[in-house]
Amino acid sequence: MGFQGEEVGRLASSFDTMLAVLHESLTAQRQLVADASHELRTPLTSLTTNLDLLEDGAGVADPQAPALVRAAREQAGELDQLITDLLDLTRYHESAPHRETVRLDLLTSEAVHRVRQRTQHAAIAADLQPCLVHVDPAGVDHAICNLIDNAIKWNPPDGTVHVDVADACVSVTDRGPGIADQDLPRVFERFYRAPAARGMPGAGLGLAIVARIAQDNDATVAVRTGPDGSTFTLAFPPDPRAAGVMRHERE
Repeated sequence: MGFQGEEVGRLASSFDTMLAVLHESLTAQRQLVADASHELRTPLTSLTTNLDLLEDGAGVADPQAPALVRAAREQAGELDQLITDLLDLTRYHESAPHRETVRLDLLTSEAVHRVRQRTQHAAIAADLQPCLVHVDPAGVDHAICNLIDNAIKWNPPDGTVHVDVADACVSVTDRGPGIADQDLPRVFERFYRAPAARGMPGAGLGLAIVARIAQDNDATVAVRTGPDGSTFTLAFPPDPRAAGVMRHERE
């Protein structure tokens, strides 16, 4: 009878834990929906306003029409990017990552190349040392691109973003103003934007996606900041097979 009582007690404890986890998950989902709805409403309202101005005035004959159309296109682009980021955040939250052993330096090189192609105004310097990691390549590629995009956003126009790979770590450094002490603990939160970033493009999901991908790959993401810039570092666990494989490649 005592043994049965212990079993029932353990079962009740497990059930309580399961309910607590389920409640936490549902609360997080509701919060995500509420936050997303708020973020979607802002560009949607601006887009509707600009379209109303075009419709109520002289239409495309209005001298302000080209500016209104450009603004509407920008707001539509913001909506598209926000929806994409939300889908990515959900995907990385719900699906188990597919991992394989890859060269982190080559993966980073491809990410840098793509960012250079779509932001040709930005200067990016790369120092990529060969190393192997066991990760989800698509997810890590996405995280690296997000870190570079974030660095470009804060970098001064004449500054250079530095991307470094060594010892299973990717570091991205900008020469921006740094992150304020009160903002530092929240930079990886969903939808969080520092006061200085409120007028910039984005909804505050890029770094949250990086943090999610890091978690899914047993990695850590950290930031070091100061008045001369910030460095974000993704650190992956060492692959026990890495040394042997790299030695074989050199031979």
